[in-house]
Amino acid sequence: MNYNKTVKELRDIADLYEEMGVDHLQRKTMREAADMIERLTWVSVEERLPEYFKDYGFSKVVWCLDAHGKTGFGIYQKELQHKGWFIGGGAGENSAIITHWMPLPELPGEGDNR
Repeated sequence: MNYNKTVKELRDIADLYEEMGVDHLQRKTMREAADMIERLTWVSVEERLPEYFKDYGFSKVVWCLDAHGKTGFGIYQKELQHKGWFIGGGAGENSAIITHWMPLPELPGEGDNR
């Protein structure tokens, strides 16, 4: 399934609704659906890498998929001593070969009963 195409279509519909003056809730729903699909979709490292904290040189923790189909948590280091992925004890270019990554879901908000 082409998630990028689905996300683009949802955003295009939301934009069209805005131009037509359609109900704000419907536009908001389309945009939130697009955001949710993006957060729950594997991203190829060839397409883009996780955003990183410029002050610290590394990304937030993300869910990673390596070249052997194994998954785990990791961070991407952009500007520190080692450039590359840090996964469970390995660091830099000699660590696991990460092919895809995915942002972790957001924590439940305050007042959420989960």
